Amino acid sequence: MIPKLVAIGALCVLGSAVWAAESPEAGDDRVALKCSGFMLAEGQAPPGSQITAEGLIDLLGKRIRGLGIGSAPIVSVTAETISFGDSLLRKPTRGHSIEGTIDRFSGETMITVREATAPWATLIAMELDCQPTPQAGH
Repeated sequence: MIPKLVAIGALCVLGSAVWAAESPEAGDDRVALKCSGFMLAEGQAPPGSQITAEGLIDLLGKRIRGLGIGSAPIVSVTAETISFGDSLLRKPTRGHSIEGTIDRFSGETMITVREATAPWATLIAMELDCQPTPQAGH
């Protein structure tokens, strides 16, 4: 139990130099991520393309930024996961729909991008291993 609490605490207090430079107020409510894994685009054969991505969890602003998706709202935070993307209560009628989760212990991140008007069709699926990156000066 103690290692899990330490992991949660570490995840909550880490940020990156890149994001800190863009947002000087970065602190405990922001966690920068460095990720690697696979992206499978529509029509591509598994396992897809190997990718690396960077992102930011902004708990205060309730957004996930980067990770190849631009920006998406955080819809729920638990001790185990952070869920983000389009609200289940209000789906977009045009553009793309984003659904994602980040496991706060393992860093396993799953992201699915769908056509908003065809939610049964997956345009992009990403399976990433994300780790917090330390903030400069800490």
